[in-house]
Amino acid sequence: MTGGVAGFGTAGTVTGTVSLSGDSAVEFASGQITTVGLGAILRLDDNNAFIEDGTSGSNSALHGLSDILGTFSLDNDGSVSTTGALTNNGSLLLDDYYGSSGSSTFSVATGLTNNSTLDIGNTSLSGSDKMTAETLSNAGTINLNGNGGNQALLDVTTGAAGFGTKGTLTGTVDLTNDSAIEFASGQISTIGAASQLLLDGNNAYVEDGTSGSNSALTGLANVVGSLYLAKGAKVSPTGAVTDSGILGVDSYPPIYGSGGSTLSIAKGLTNTGTLDIGNSGLSSSDSVTAAAFVNSGTVNLTGAGTNFAALNVSGTTTNNVGFSIASDTETLAGAISGAGSFSLSTANLGFDSSVSAGQTISETGADGLTLKLAQSFLGTISGFGTGDTIDATNFVETGTSYNFVENSADTGGTLSLHDGSLTADILMTGIYSKSSFTLGHDSGTGTLVSFV
Repeated sequence: MTGGVAGFGTAGTVTGTVSLSGDSAVEFASGQITTVGLGAILRLDDNNAFIEDGTSGSNSALHGLSDILGTFSLDNDGSVSTTGALTNNGSLLLDDYYGSSGSSTFSVATGLTNNSTLDIGNTSLSGSDKMTAETLSNAGTINLNGNGGNQALLDVTTGAAGFGTKGTLTGTVDLTNDSAIEFASGQISTIGAASQLLLDGNNAYVEDGTSGSNSALTGLANVVGSLYLAKGAKVSPTGAVTDSGILGVDSYPPIYGSGGSTLSIAKGLTNTGTLDIGNSGLSSSDSVTAAAFVNSGTVNLTGAGTNFAALNVSGTTTNNVGFSIASDTETLAGAISGAGSFSLSTANLGFDSSVSAGQTISETGADGLTLKLAQSFLGTISGFGTGDTIDATNFVETGTSYNFVENSADTGGTLSLHDGSLTADILMTGIYSKSSFTLGHDSGTGTLVSFV
């Protein structure tokens, strides 16, 4: 364009569809494109596809780009840099379609604000993509997809970790395969309300520097929105964590991960929302560990054969609502208190310490309950039937006798086990008699109670 300033009918604005591929250019005599207009599309597909201010041989007419209302797509080794801040209210796409080779770079000199869709990379990248900005604010959706060692990277070069508010993740942030958001310093302490972080893969990171880990999540303390880990993702908070939203480990409906993910919490975990671990298609075990656990929400643990959805609590558990355990094996090490329930569906549950009178164990399918301190089990069992067992490991089978006494309402009764000075009085809901039970030995010296 030999006269006037850069523009497509309106000075400084892209209108309509402009698609440049291979060695191609739109050359303006002067000026800058500041805006990709509403409904407009600008696509630069190659490292020689340019919007030029003069014969620069670069995207020199895009240095002033500040607003994306439509769609801007940069593909196959394309390169753009701005001299100021950029706000995306449309779609900003770097090699986002499958088959695009990658190696594209987009540099924002100051702040990047994303209010809509920012996509970087795809699962077939053969070169790494990189977008840089001094600061980041997000109220929209950020999707990063890498492939093998070809990373999709969003590098935030100054300030403390945050997505508009220091320490807080806002909007939706999905990182898949080899992908990372890298902050210069600081920690994400909160997943904000109505916000989501998905880490899908063991190389999907929110980093404090170039750590190659989720080092910017070691300070995570509050999940108000949703945090999902899948396919080997690993997060290790150094303090306590409170979940009042959704915390899912290989449980991200309708997509469920293959397993191998870990959430290792150095101190206690408090759940007032939903904690989902595992799924029925796991090919390796998941693990959530904590020093103590307080549950006033919903817990769903779903395993697959010998691939477990493990909740490992080294200390006490306070359960005031419910656990649902399906096709899984769980063991809780510390004392169980509160008034809640454990629903078993073809599952095994072990208690290594005492269980308070407020707990109910509901059984469906063939379930196994293991009690290391059977005399300190004060909970109530319902649904005990064919295929179900109670393993009182500290009651020696050769010296244990039993009785069952029905209650006056004929709604259940007490199964009593006696081994010398030890007595376990186990409350049962249902219609039983002494002949409903039989004693045998477990895999060691303990007593296994079975339904007849």
